[in-house]
Amino acid sequence: MKNIEPTHLKDGFVLLPSVTHPQGREKAFDDCFKALVRTMIEAMNNPTIAYAIDKTDRLVTEANMDQLSDEELHEWTSACAEFEAMPAAEQQEWIEQVRATYPRMEDLPDLDLYNLMN
Repeated sequence: MKNIEPTHLKDGFVLLPSVTHPQGREKAFDDCFKALVRTMIEAMNNPTIAYAIDKTDRLVTEANMDQLSDEELHEWTSACAEFEAMPAAEQQEWIEQVRATYPRMEDLPDLDLYNLMN
């Protein structure tokens, strides 16, 4: 198992890599995260959040917002605003790029296979 170093200190507590702190993730998690971005576009019809997830490499919710630094939260809200400010053609181009290159959830291999593949 890979040794994961703490990468973030918040209010005196060490936070290891996670959904809100992506450093040190495994390929399987990264692939799943990309599939989540694609699902947010296709199934949830929420490209603004999908763009913010993709741009910041984080999933921010009301439940985990307090775990982010002010800088990280600003990065998230800026990514949402950036997508909303994009011309519609640019938004559509990004959406099509995600559809063409990001995996679908149902196409991800079984987690046990990642060890054999990588």
